Amino acid sequence: MRQAGVFLSKIAFIMVLAGNLSCAPEPPAQHAADAISAEPTLAYEPLHDPLNNSSWVLITLRGNRPVEGSILTIKFSEGRWDGMTGCNHIYGGDPFTTPYEITEDGELRIPGFMITLLPCVDAAGASPEKTQQEETYTAALLSVASYRLGENQLELQDHNGETILVFVREETP
Repeated sequence: MRQAGVFLSKIAFIMVLAGNLSCAPEPPAQHAADAISAEPTLAYEPLHDPLNNSSWVLITLRGNRPVEGSILTIKFSEGRWDGMTGCNHIYGGDPFTTPYEITEDGELRIPGFMITLLPCVDAAGASPEKTQQEETYTAALLSVASYRLGENQLELQDHNGETILVFVREETP
């Protein structure tokens, strides 16, 4: 457990909470090793959550297809969620962030997340297109207010009711 805490303290994290960005050389906990086994501060309330244990792949981001060669995903599980931005791993609802909030009448809120800090690159080197896509994707996640769920499609809307993210159910191998 101590080794894991030392490892975590050497990784740089970005935490985004409802639009506020902060950088920290270690997770925001007094003792990183203690935080690994800690439960989230806000408990997940397992009312009927139709997103629980589901995995999705993004097909449109604000009306545009993802940059060629990038895969953006999101997976929901008991208040926690994680995914890929095409460049980095993103997650929320762990000991350092608040669980996603969902209601039976279609409201969804992702109050914050943590993200790794790898550069967006492709075969030619730095990729400004992937970097811009990642920024657009993470901003869109923070602006989610509601969802529509079909058998194999998930649409996320902003506060104006505009569909900003469309996903298809991820095929399980």
